[in-house]
Order: sequence, then C-alpha cells, then structure tokens
Amino acid sequence: MKVLFFDLKESEKAFFADNTFKDFEFTFFEENLGTDTKLTEEQLTETDAICVSNSSVITYDILSKFKNLRVIATRTSEFCHIDINYCLKNRIAVMNLEQYGEDSVTQYILGLMVLLIRKIKPAVCDLIKDKILPKNREGMLLNNLTLGIIGCGNVGTKLANLAKNFDMKVLVSSYKNVLQQKNLYETVPFENLLSQSDIIVLHMPYSEDTVQIITKEDFKKLYKWIASRDII
Repeated sequence: MKVLFFDLKESEKAFFADNTFKDFEFTFFEENLGTDTKLTEEQLTETDAICVSNSSVITYDILSKFKNLRVIATRTSEFCHIDINYCLKNRIAVMNLEQYGEDSVTQYILGLMVLLIRKIKPAVCDLIKDKILPKNREGMLLNNLTLGIIGCGNVGTKLANLAKNFDMKVLVSSYKNVLQQKNLYETVPFENLLSQSDIIVLHMPYSEDTVQIITKEDFKKLYKWIASRDII
C-alpha cells in the first residue's frame, strides 16, 4: 500500500525510524496537505492512502485529484477537516483516533481554570517585579464555583471527574444523549447551563452544527457576568 504521510513531526520521525512496515510504502511530507501541495502524477494515480492531522483541510478540490484513494487516516479525534460526503460517495474509508489526548486535554483545561480563577499569572508577574499585592491576587475558590460542560463524551467526563476532586458542582448539557451520573454531574437544559455556570467549557467536534452554539447574545451575557465577578 502506498501512503502519503503529511504534517510529519519530530516525534513521528523517531517512531518510523525505529519501526519497519513490510506492506507499506511511505512518502513523508513535513508540510500539510493543501490545494497548493505539489504532487506528481504518479502519486495522484497510485496513492492508496493519505495520513494527515487537522492542519490539513481535505476538501473536494484535493480529493478529486486522487485517482485511486481508498483510505484517509487522520491523527486526530475529530474529522471535520475532511469532506466526509465526498468520501462516502467515492467509498473512501476515513479513520480517526477515538481516544486521543484525553488525559492531556483534561489536565490542560484544569490547569487553565486554576491559572485564571486563582489569578496565578498576575501574581507571578508581580512576584517577578518584587511587587507583592496579596489582596489583589486572592482569586476565588474552585469549590465555590460551578463548572458547565457543553458536550460530554470521554473528555468531558474525565474533566467532570477532575472537577469533582476540587468539590466543584458540575452541570452538563450535551447535543447527544448522555447517561445521568448523579454522583458526578447534573444534566440540565442548555440555557440553564449558561445562566448557572461560573466556568463553561465546550467538548464537541467543530462542525457547521456546533460552530455558533454559543451566540453573540449569549456572549454578551457572559461578558457582563465576568466583569461583575472580577475574574480577569
């Protein structure tokens, strides 16, 4: 099988250097796959599969150039950067990673929450300047706050678990049906989550259906709330 591998990272170079793949012929590209990518006629004709990350937006214009493409493997959990309708019509299989970076993503989000709510960044900046103003840098306690999670798959559930370790109240509103876990979170309507949450996070694929799930009017309400709580 002939594979074009795009968005190659240093860590991936080491993996392929340490392993052999008998039935695969790889051609590696450090850049992403785009409309300006120059490929030979042989590559467009004989390539069986392409492997990309979400840096490559795989549109109709790109896909229609390949004559015998059968598989697209994306090294991401989402696949909204790929023209799925074209793939369905042309019997091209799309493979993604269902459990990608769950722990790293949830821990990063929790870190940002602590950084913001506890006012750690301005406190560190003051410390560097030898300007200690503890009364202005106290922040708030996470256990007094409510976390709202919009979309609650594997990552959202892991974040809810971490938040419960801080004794936070967790509300969930999901476009998919999720199991009610009363000991972990409470499922509520979308509007209730917006009005009752101190912190809101989104865990859902980027698509036409979700791109504006929080509207301009919703943001206006949130901005007023943030200003009143002196979070930033």
